[in-house]
Amino acid sequence: MKEHTQIVIVGAGIVGCSLAYHLAQMGWKDVLVLDKGELFENDGSTSHAPGGVVPLGTTEVMTKLGVHSVELYSSLKPWKPDRNNFNPVGGLELARRPERMDMLKQLHGAAQSFGVETHLVSPKEIEERVPYIKGDTYLGALFVKNKMIAAGANLCGSLAWDAEATGIVRFIGHTKVTEFVIQNGSLTGVKTNNPNVLEIACE
Repeated sequence: MKEHTQIVIVGAGIVGCSLAYHLAQMGWKDVLVLDKGELFENDGSTSHAPGGVVPLGTTEVMTKLGVHSVELYSSLKPWKPDRNNFNPVGGLELARRPERMDMLKQLHGAAQSFGVETHLVSPKEIEERVPYIKGDTYLGALFVKNKMIAAGANLCGSLAWDAEATGIVRFIGHTKVTEFVIQNGSLTGVKTNNPNVLEIACE
């Protein structure tokens, strides 16, 4: 069976699900996401990633991406009632050496200009925030308030749920892409191992 779609996304991990979600928000009309395994918990890296989400980068662009991620993940409904998408735990960047502490001070200054809440903390405060860390082995730390620990598979499910609700995006699992179809130097489709969608033409 041959299908036609505007866009094919290969992989329903966090990148594929996020891409599908944002394309739907931007008004694309026909998006198909394929994954070789189960949707959305499988052997892919998203399901096994530790899930740290940092809203502060060393550049303004990376910081904006991090802040957008935190805001987006915070706005999503849980994929399943008993699943928690993320925990807004905050995070500490630790410094043992003076040059590392200088770098954290610079990062703290950048965070203020980027609009990200951070605090420089003392060794004593490190231990107060994380009791199993021996604070006096560090010179200090940078506390980033909106750091979170995210469950990648749960976020994928939530992003997919919202994307599919638009009627624009479809997800198909257990469908491995086996070949890219190239015509005149352009990619015009994919072939899969799924007998229901053996070939998919796309833009």
